[in-house]
Amino acid sequence: MRLKIFLLSFIFFSILGCESKENNKESEKFSEQQSEQSEVDSTYLVAIDEQPTPVGGINAILKYIVYPPEAKKNGIQGKVFIKAFVDENGDVVKTEVLKGIGAGCDEVAADAIKKTKFIPGKHKGKNVKCQVVVPVHFVLQ
Repeated sequence: MRLKIFLLSFIFFSILGCESKENNKESEKFSEQQSEQSEVDSTYLVAIDEQPTPVGGINAILKYIVYPPEAKKNGIQGKVFIKAFVDENGDVVKTEVLKGIGAGCDEVAADAIKKTKFIPGKHKGKNVKCQVVVPVHFVLQ
């Protein structure tokens, strides 16, 4: 009888241990993904003395904007907000759509910002990697 209880207990805890290891692997994978994302975000400052600005002003971004045919056809208008990660040389390394309007406008806005050269952001007199949110207006005329 004791042997049966011991074996059942052993089997139960062995199964429990295997499930725990699988959960730990999934948890570790998720943690790695989150830490990679936060490493990218944390190396790009948010609060700085001078925000980056497009070389040539807003027209530098607008020259890359082509109204998407689907958005035009469906009468879609509005603002797309893009977070741009600008390095210390003024190059856009990565973009994220914070708020979009769809129909191809989000992708067009992100692509236009990626192609644009920026005057780098500055903090304490030095060029720094930083994040900036750029609104892009889509208006049908």
